[in-house]
Amino acid sequence: MKSDSLLFEVGFNTCDTIQMAAMISSDFEFYHDISGKTGSKDEFMNDIRSGLCSMNYQAIRKLDLSTVEMHTFAEKGVIYAVLQNGEHGFYKTLENGTEVLTSVGRFSHLWILDENSWHLSRAYSFDHQIPDRD
Repeated sequence: MKSDSLLFEVGFNTCDTIQMAAMISSDFEFYHDISGKTGSKDEFMNDIRSGLCSMNYQAIRKLDLSTVEMHTFAEKGVIYAVLQNGEHGFYKTLENGTEVLTSVGRFSHLWILDENSWHLSRAYSFDHQIPDRD
C-alpha cells in the first residue's frame, strides 16, 4: 500500500514523473481497456509526460480502500510479488477547488520485490465507466 501511495499520491496526483519512474520496473507493461497496450517503461513515461502532465488540469486518482485485495506470491517461503486488485476513481479539480469525478475503473497491479524495493511490473486498468452527468 505504501508503494501504491508513492506511485499515485506522490507521482500521478502531482505529476512527479521522477517519483513515478522510480516506482516502475524496467520491464513494465501497461494494459488499458480504452487506450490499449503500452509495452515499455519509456513509452509509458513519455505518454505520462505528453498526456497526463500536459492537460489543462491536474488529474487526481483516489483509491477506494474498501475494494483493495492483496495476494502474495512466494518462492521457497520468500515473498517476491504481490498482486493488488481494487477500484479507483479519477477526478479533475476545477478552478474553484471543486473535484469532479471523470471516471471510475478497476485495476490489477503486479508489484515485484526487486533489491529490497517494490516496483510495479504489470498494470491492468479496466472496466472504466464515465459517471452520468445530471
